Amino acid sequence: MKKIIVIMGIVMGTCGFFQYGYGQEGNLVSFFRKEKLERASCICCIDGGGTKTEMKIIDKNGIPLSFYKDGIQMDAVCSEGSNINTIGLDGVKAAFEKLFDGIQFGDKMISVDSLKHNMVIVAGLAGLGAPEKVKQVKSMLVGLGFAKENLLIYSDAGLLLESFEPGEILLIGGTGSNCMGKNSDGKTVKCGGLGWMLGDEGSGYSMGLQAIKQVLEIDQGWGEPTTLTQIVKDHFQVEHVKEIILPLQHGTITPTQVAALTPQIFQEAKEEDICAMQIVYDAAQEFGTMLDKVVRKIDCEQQTIYFVGGLFKGEEQEWFVRTVLQ
Repeated sequence: MKKIIVIMGIVMGTCGFFQYGYGQEGNLVSFFRKEKLERASCICCIDGGGTKTEMKIIDKNGIPLSFYKDGIQMDAVCSEGSNINTIGLDGVKAAFEKLFDGIQFGDKMISVDSLKHNMVIVAGLAGLGAPEKVKQVKSMLVGLGFAKENLLIYSDAGLLLESFEPGEILLIGGTGSNCMGKNSDGKTVKCGGLGWMLGDEGSGYSMGLQAIKQVLEIDQGWGEPTTLTQIVKDHFQVEHVKEIILPLQHGTITPTQVAALTPQIFQEAKEEDICAMQIVYDAAQEFGTMLDKVVRKIDCEQQTIYFVGGLFKGEEQEWFVRTVLQ
């Protein structure tokens, strides 16, 4: 009988994992020499999802640094999502430019541009499952003035897994979805993570799309009325729900915009709207299926499951997590 440990409500960002790895023999530091870190002016830790990209900055000892953004002291800075598969390389570039634009350090307000050559960038970005996508992002960052040898660029799940031990499993629920873990031999076991066109089961995008489908069916005279109808119309600023069909088909409405419906779907489910409740339940079942496949294939007797992503945050989502685990 396997022993399963579940860690809920924990946000494990790039900064936290890098700080953890910095102090561990053989983890992140093993493939990024300590000598390089010792010479770094600072380490920029970037979490890039489909909806939001966040950056925190730490020093060479892993201690968080405050900095100035447009003259305001900050501990973290955010920009739009940076999933290359939904916004393209130009969109990722724009998100990074917004992160770094106007950043200054210290009492002398030293510009970030004067420090770029000696900054280390540690980034975990959604959508970088393919090696060629990683190369594209690295080339883009070199074009922005950062040194190629100072770049640690991974997929969001890939970076987190670098600090995982055998038996640890990661379930990601955000705009997209993914599940992966490490076997006793250190090899990765994966399920999902195929992107919005081929997968993202249970994700924020999937839930938003199901809401749109249900509302369109009701508009055609099928199904029971739902409060989601007005929510979808208000969200996309249309008078009739059928007005969103062509923008969806042509890609004018992005997966990120569709996923942005999720908080309201959860709220309506809490208010016992039948349609919203079914969407949330179905999403939990999708996550449960992915997790079950990985748990069964991991051959470690003790397994630890980490829930990461916006779908698993907050008190209202605790019952969602419990449904996933059923």
